[in-house]
Amino acid sequence: MRLITFIAALSLLAGIATGQTTRPNADAPPQWERLVSSLTAAVVSRDPQAIQSLIAGDCRIGRFYAGPDEDDSQLIDAVSAETVLGDHSYVSPPAAMAVDVAQDVNSSSIVSDFAKRSLNLSDRHGRPVAVQWMSQALSAGDGELVGIIVLWDTRPEADDQHRLSFVLVKGQVDGQGSRFTRIVYGDPLR
Repeated sequence: MRLITFIAALSLLAGIATGQTTRPNADAPPQWERLVSSLTAAVVSRDPQAIQSLIAGDCRIGRFYAGPDEDDSQLIDAVSAETVLGDHSYVSPPAAMAVDVAQDVNSSSIVSDFAKRSLNLSDRHGRPVAVQWMSQALSAGDGELVGIIVLWDTRPEADDQHRLSFVLVKGQVDGQGSRFTRIVYGDPLR
């Protein structure tokens, strides 16, 4: 009987250990959440001066899979025609990011049902991929502050292939306040 109980306990523990792909996520500090939300508000209001005031001089900004921009004007141009679906702040690794993005898209009234179905964001297998994607795009290690702004292009002249685009951010909170150290933006599929 003890052997059966021991084997059952090992099987249960092995199942739990293999099911956990990342450590539990710590809550982001309130200062970091406010900074990410302030950037989102500046994007929503399409206010280039507000965006510029939030980005420190040493922040590295660039599109996905490209070198750094010379200044923040390309970021401002890229997000000015987008509609914000949501923003989220995390301590890396962002275990809840895939779920949060799916929730933003699926609860949006501006994203068509066809687009929601074709994106298929409810897939649980996307979680490890999303964590790895953000970590690589931002060169973010465990415990670093990261965030995401989820965007959708609603312009009538945009092609029929509306897709998500993102602003990924990395930063730090220290004695001098919170600041962005890295911003990556755009549609990662283009």
